[in-house]
Amino acid sequence: MTIQKGSIVAVKGVDKYSDLSGYYRVTSVRGGKANLGSIFGKHIYHKGIAVSSLIECEKEWYSQWSKSDTYACM
Repeated sequence: MTIQKGSIVAVKGVDKYSDLSGYYRVTSVRGGKANLGSIFGKHIYHKGIAVSSLIECEKEWYSQWSKSDTYACM
């Protein structure tokens, strides 16, 4: 699957202590680079991340999020 605007992604090869760890929504893709922002909201956290270093992981994110207290309170 190709990475496109709106995809939920994680960065490959990042340990859990890095500032790039976690899940992001792609806010823009141009010239082989992507901007990564919050899944809920409009904040952009990282700019110019190579698309080749991103992996699509919406199912993995949803599986973890659906077990959270935030999801249970909705």
